[in-house]
Amino acid sequence: VVRVPALDLTEVWKKWSQRTTQATPATPAAAGARPRQSRAHQLSTFLNRWVMIPDKYFPWLGPAARAGERLIRQRQVHAVYSTSDPVTDHLVARRLTRRTGVPWAAEFRDLWLGSPYFARAHPTAFHRWLHARLERRVVADARVVVGLSQGIEAHVARTYPGTTTRVLYNCFDPADYPPPAAAPAEKFRLMYVGALYSSRSPEPFLAGLAGFIQQRKLTPAQIEWLLL
Repeated sequence: VVRVPALDLTEVWKKWSQRTTQATPATPAAAGARPRQSRAHQLSTFLNRWVMIPDKYFPWLGPAARAGERLIRQRQVHAVYSTSDPVTDHLVARRLTRRTGVPWAAEFRDLWLGSPYFARAHPTAFHRWLHARLERRVVADARVVVGLSQGIEAHVARTYPGTTTRVLYNCFDPADYPPPAAAPAEKFRLMYVGALYSSRSPEPFLAGLAGFIQQRKLTPAQIEWLLL
């Protein structure tokens, strides 16, 4: 693992804002008033939507590409593999393949332009045009585009005819996770590993879970839902 530091503009602003906030006495909020967002949060949101293209990691592009090119030439690397999010990873890999000629596979674990949240995240037609231009260049220069699911692969193949695509699902080596000793099941446990953001809602799952509980006649002591 080679760590390449880079400037994070949002973190710089947060640290500066925290210092100024600590030096300024807090003003009591009026009863019933909605809490105001901090200046750090407001500026971070502005930077992420209006300035950070393709994402907040774009200052890492130059340093990462330079470090990657040194490694390729020192160690005779035969292939480059990038994965997103963040999509800045693909811009680093594209620069590497254009500078060195090493073949490159670009993996999309989420859609870029095809994401249902894309239009909300980018405020103007100009921003969307810039992202579309970057995505076209990434797909054009990658030797193969890998999708995490059949849906992602189908979207890329439909949007960019002639592109070589593959599907590579999430996977693991069972040898790394030997089965634990069997233990008596005190209750039925479910775990959700991930995030609920934007318009995502747990309501459909909870409705199904309620039906399952009713069908199996489970008591609250017999079932547990964990969010990680």
